[in-house]
Amino acid sequence: MKDVNSVKGVHNTSTMSSARKRSIPQTQSSSYLELYMLEKEKERLLLERNKMSVKMGIINNRLEEIEMETQRLAKIKGLDRDFLEKELLKAKEENVVWKSVSLNY
Repeated sequence: MKDVNSVKGVHNTSTMSSARKRSIPQTQSSSYLELYMLEKEKERLLLERNKMSVKMGIINNRLEEIEMETQRLAKIKGLDRDFLEKELLKAKEENVVWKSVSLNY
């Protein structure tokens, strides 16, 4: 089941708090509440940024591993990089469509 966070584009939607609209007039005590809410949002965003940087590091490491493995396999087969890139482009241009078959048990 999808939740609100998994729906594409929801994170960019402005909310009442991000639009700075309130149902009651602002008082001095509500300023403290707003400061608290802003601080919590800042902490959440910093934590999310740290998680994203870790994830980017993992992705970059995996891309490097894939590149090294591709080079190793190309050397074993005696293929050069230009040949591999041409074959990949040709496969994309041909728009290879896989046929699917449904299996009934």
